[in-house]
Amino acid sequence: MFLNIIGPLLILFAQQVTDVEVKFKTTDKGFQYINEPMPDGIQLMTLDGEKTILEINTPTLVQVWSMCCGGDALQWADQRYMEQRYSKKGLRVVSINFENGLTRKKQQNSVREFMKSKDKPAEIYLDPMGWAYEDLKISGFPTYVLISQTGNIVLKTSGKSEEGIALLESEIENLLENMSNN
Repeated sequence: MFLNIIGPLLILFAQQVTDVEVKFKTTDKGFQYINEPMPDGIQLMTLDGEKTILEINTPTLVQVWSMCCGGDALQWADQRYMEQRYSKKGLRVVSINFENGLTRKKQQNSVREFMKSKDKPAEIYLDPMGWAYEDLKISGFPTYVLISQTGNIVLKTSGKSEEGIALLESEIENLLENMSNN
């Protein structure tokens, strides 16, 4: 009796479900080449609360991270490695923290506390309004955005993509070599 009632319902449900198309992202490798201008006027804040605009006039690696997803040791090792290896050759490394749902003061205090146990980057900013997050089209943490000295976004990669980090390093070397040849 139970099957007589449930059976037709299952068949009806199965027929309706076949009309649904499910797509999975199978091509996302954690990195993408961009080749478009970086948006102007991205407003940030220093750890001391001073407002500033992110300006680009040299090859720049921007690291966007959040404490909820970007506190792992490997991410900071990659960031510090890039900064130590390439800053002497002309690469500027900028670290931007975005915390969804925290007030500016809470974000400042949380990042200061977080940085007590980390080797703090040379340039670190807060994104309390989410402008960098939105303008740079960040979809996950940590994300690295490589920007040429002319302000074009070259490559964007997840800090958790080994292939993306390898490509990032190669593109940094290309940018710095092209800069020294000009």
